[in-house]
Amino acid sequence: MRTKPNKKAGDQNSVLIPIWFRFSAQFYRRLAATAKECDLSEAEVIKKGIGLVLKKRRDSLAQIEDKTPVGLSVHRWLRVPKDERSRMSREMARKRWAKTRRAALG
Repeated sequence: MRTKPNKKAGDQNSVLIPIWFRFSAQFYRRLAATAKECDLSEAEVIKKGIGLVLKKRRDSLAQIEDKTPVGLSVHRWLRVPKDERSRMSREMARKRWAKTRRAALG
């Protein structure tokens, strides 16, 4: 599989290219071989693969959420939007540095 396009480079054109055109010929050969081995169509292999990825993620999140304070905070933090996490992290860092400066001065 090819590498992901660099979003930081500002390449707007990569967003317009359908995902199927981003895969290499090797991906399609592997998809066909997997479908043949499992006696499924290529579409069924992809659908089942998506289902397995989601199941694995949900299972891992369920393990985190085991009612401990750490588990609950990790689970909550995963649900906070990225821009909000960034803002909160900057705010916490500013408070830590202010506390350190006050301790060093006083």
